[in-house]
Amino acid sequence: MCALTGCAAPAVELPPGITVSVFQNRFDYSLRQLEIKVSNGTDATITVTRAAFESTRFAEAAVWDRPQDIPAGSARDLKVQLPDPLCGDAESEDSVTIDVTLADGTSGTVTVRPSDEQGRVDTINTQDCLGSPSPPPPRSTPPPRSGGSRGRTRRRRSRSTCGRREPRAR
Repeated sequence: MCALTGCAAPAVELPPGITVSVFQNRFDYSLRQLEIKVSNGTDATITVTRAAFESTRFAEAAVWDRPQDIPAGSARDLKVQLPDPLCGDAESEDSVTIDVTLADGTSGTVTVRPSDEQGRVDTINTQDCLGSPSPPPPRSTPPPRSGGSRGRTRRRRSRSTCGRREPRAR
């Protein structure tokens, strides 16, 4: 019945010790990739089957969709491809939704606000939006030309005095 009606996984609460953050390695910059780090500070293995980074600064979610066991006391970095940027004045809001199976067998979905200690999402958005269309600056008009030159400019010839002595004024 759920396959026909599109049931979502039940919501679960993450136990204390499981944290989610985002970051970007230097090699990810040009590839437009971001990493979702899931840290498991509990004493049992968890399994993340899907993770989606969503932000008001991107056109769609960046999704990791392969099962990944995260042993107790360790972390896994789930690399996602960033979608096209959304440039504008909207307030930024980021979240990560993960489908997880806990050690007790409980499965479900949880949405958290990830930490971004490097501030990479802001930096990525700023760089993405540098070339976005914006109103052109006001054009200044050049001052009118005075008569006589009829639109032509004179070239001045300059004489180099490099290596030569200037004649003395008498």
